[in-house]
Amino acid sequence: MISRDIGILGYGQSIYEKKTERHLFEFLAEASRTALQSAGLRMTDIDGFAVGSFQLPPDNAVTLAEQFGISLGWSYLCSAGSGAPIAAVLNAIRAIEAGHAEYVLIVAGDAYDPQGLFNMMDELTGPIRDYLTPHGFGGPNGLFALVTQKHMKTFGTTREQLGRICVDQRANAGLNDNALLRAPMSMEDYLNARPIADPLRLFDCVMACSGAEAIIVGPLDRAPDRKGVRVLSGYERYNHAPGVVTPIEGGWVAFRDRLWDD
Repeated sequence: MISRDIGILGYGQSIYEKKTERHLFEFLAEASRTALQSAGLRMTDIDGFAVGSFQLPPDNAVTLAEQFGISLGWSYLCSAGSGAPIAAVLNAIRAIEAGHAEYVLIVAGDAYDPQGLFNMMDELTGPIRDYLTPHGFGGPNGLFALVTQKHMKTFGTTREQLGRICVDQRANAGLNDNALLRAPMSMEDYLNARPIADPLRLFDCVMACSGAEAIIVGPLDRAPDRKGVRVLSGYERYNHAPGVVTPIEGGWVAFRDRLWDD
């Protein structure tokens, strides 16, 4: 069970840029400052810190905290890829419950150009580096295409349904001054975009860019105007079931029923 008294107090976001000369730390600091302002806190109030970034090494949560001027009682280096922020929130709540911290800053971001992203993907894991890159591995889109094909065959998913995701995301981005791609996009634009890896087309693919997001976790009774966000439930599960090729179910299958029972 997750504490009902601890939750999200503030949120911050940097401006997103396609090509930048700014250092990664600048994006992380920008998002962190905005989150602190949202929560009505100062950097000196923070005593717990979690960070997720592919580009951060050889730095880590502790060395970045030094740059931010934070004295830590708890730190966490996120290593779960896109699931890292959710895992960080869950672990931050547990750390506060255990008395290791009072306020936790969670920040994630990267500062990539296209070539930097390609280089990172080629070296992302040992198996990719040793077994895929030497054979012309073209990045994640080819792997995602296989998963998408399987999903379409299994569930009858259509390109229009996939397009709805992209069109709605673009509409929401148009409401965000910090977003990179804000021009309106129609379903026709999506369907007529150039193919990348069948059935994926241009707007299905993640574009290399630079930016950061941050949140503050702490006691909900200290949220500005008592408008904190309570986390009702959450669990962690890593990797897909052994022996499953091109999985279309995530690890949440193991705990999906418990989410609604909490």
